[in-house]
Amino acid sequence: MKKTLMGLIILSLAGFSVISWADAMKIGVVDLQKIIQTSPQTQAIQTKLEQKFRARRDGLIAAEKDLRAKMDAFKRDSVVMNAAARKEKERDIVGMQQKFERDGQQYQQELSTAHNEAMEDFYTRVRAAISSVAKKEKYSLILQKDAAPYVAEALDVTKQVITEIH
Repeated sequence: MKKTLMGLIILSLAGFSVISWADAMKIGVVDLQKIIQTSPQTQAIQTKLEQKFRARRDGLIAAEKDLRAKMDAFKRDSVVMNAAARKEKERDIVGMQQKFERDGQQYQQELSTAHNEAMEDFYTRVRAAISSVAKKEKYSLILQKDAAPYVAEALDVTKQVITEIH
């Protein structure tokens, strides 16, 4: 009986300490997608990248039009070409197509790398702003909003983070 009573006392004390720990914990959530989509910094990064890569994009578009025109001409004229001329033209078109695909892949890769590098500074600022809000408001934990199936609006600190970034 004494052991049972002592066990109940220990369990109740443990339960109270867990409850008091949970009450002292302050949790917040932040919507990173909203920050990225509404931030003037991300829009400025996008504009800068578009300007930087516009000439190459336009060159790829022109190369694609040229390739399509040559393919259409080949389809139209191949009926009247001799076998040697048809084979030569086919080889030229296949070479142009391969070059266009390589150039397009290189363009995409360089654009992606430049975007990731430019956004890394912004992500660093966002992390610093989240940390600053957490310290000022005495949050124990701040999670991404999409990490939980349901989040009460009262826990959302996105506006404070956006204000801190600016």
